Amino acid sequence: MQSTLIAILLIGASVVSAQEKSDGPPCGLPPFVDVLPAKQSKDLRETWKDWKEGGECVKEQTATHEILGILTPEEHRAVVGGGTWRAESTI
Repeated sequence: MQSTLIAILLIGASVVSAQEKSDGPPCGLPPFVDVLPAKQSKDLRETWKDWKEGGECVKEQTATHEILGILTPEEHRAVVGGGTWRAESTI
C-alpha cells in the first residue's frame, strides 16, 4: 500500500513537471512588442494587461497568434530580423 501511494505521488509529480516544461511559447507579453507596428503592439498590450504571472495563458496566447498572424511578410521580417517598422506603414 505504501509503495502504491509513493508511485502515485511520483507519477503526479512527473505530470506536473512535464506540464511546466511546455514546448509552447512562454506566457507573457512578447519581448518584441516594441518593434511591431503600432496597432499590433497596442493589441498585444491590451491582450496581456490582465494576465498574472503563473496563471494560465491559453486565451492570451491564442489572441497573440491571431494578432501576429496578420503581419505582412515585410513586417514579419522586421520583427524577426530586428529591424524597425515605420509607423506610417501600419494598418
